[in-house]
Amino acid sequence: MAKVRRGGVTRRVPAAEVVPGDVIEVAAGDRVPADARVLEVSALGVDEAMLTGESQSAGKQVGGAGGPGVPLGDRDGELFSGTLVVRGAATALVERTGAATEMGRIAGALEGRQPKSPLEADLAQASRRIGLLALAALATALLQALVTLVPPLGAPLALVPLPATGWALALGIAVLTPLLCDLIRWPATSGAGVRPGGDHQRSGSRTG
Repeated sequence: MAKVRRGGVTRRVPAAEVVPGDVIEVAAGDRVPADARVLEVSALGVDEAMLTGESQSAGKQVGGAGGPGVPLGDRDGELFSGTLVVRGAATALVERTGAATEMGRIAGALEGRQPKSPLEADLAQASRRIGLLALAALATALLQALVTLVPPLGAPLALVPLPATGWALALGIAVLTPLLCDLIRWPATSGAGVRPGGDHQRSGSRTG
């Protein structure tokens, strides 16, 4: 639940019903329901460790820093969805909700909804091509094996063992193809971990 001030009246509504433009009120023990700009503050301290990695609570102030060009740890004029108020109280103007919040952006990245990089797209295309070529080779090997199962009339019996070669080739292709595709995809995925707040370090220790 969230405390929302609408029409001069403060009421509790489900956090999912908070929309940009609402004025919210938060106090110690409240979970911030949306990304918002601080309007009024009273000795506020917010636990933002899930976003910034900072163990100390973050102080907030009216007119403080904010905006996408400022590291998360330095945005002392904003509240972030999902963070916990540990002391004080504040009112704030909601700017972003849901997937548009900083927490929603990180969750989207962890779920893989971010667009692929050009390198990842090229590797994925190469992997698909190799898979198609391998399937074509497999089909050819199987066809050869089936044809040689019935030797032509009067053919020497020495030709009969040839299908074993075809089956061995088919089996080798079936086993090696996924291994080769994994090897091609590995460079693009091995370093794709996401570290929330990894590049948003605090410029200085804040004791607020």
